[in-house]
Amino acid sequence: MRVPKASFRYISAAALVGIAIFLSAASAHASIATQTTDALDSHPYGGNGLEAAITSILESYRGQPGTIAKGVLDAVTDANEEQMIAIGRAMAAYARALAKNDPAGDGAVKAAVIDTRNPVLQKSFKSARGHRKPGLAIPSGNDGGGLDTTSPS
Repeated sequence: MRVPKASFRYISAAALVGIAIFLSAASAHASIATQTTDALDSHPYGGNGLEAAITSILESYRGQPGTIAKGVLDAVTDANEEQMIAIGRAMAAYARALAKNDPAGDGAVKAAVIDTRNPVLQKSFKSARGHRKPGLAIPSGNDGGGLDTTSPS
């Protein structure tokens, strides 16, 4: 069976668009990692400056909030405790901003924080996130295990 030239052109164009989207996503992930590393280097003691820098990075990218959050979290594996506290607060602010209009995005950010299994980051996120609905579990304890499904009093 012979494929018409127009069909071949359409398939080729679709493949090129798919490749461009993939490369764009890879480029964005690399850019997020670079910006996050630069922020960590600029704020070795964490604090409000790092929190603001991470929040700015999170808010500057359009797309899947969980993927964006994961891009930042992948780049902070060697952050110190003070930096993790600031990053947790930034993640909480980002999740809160998403909660009203994008509950799935809010959940994806929470999931990305949980997936780190970093107790300092999780505690900071949980504390800064404030009141949450019963049933939305954030691990508690130093081992990152256990589920806390209670509402804060």
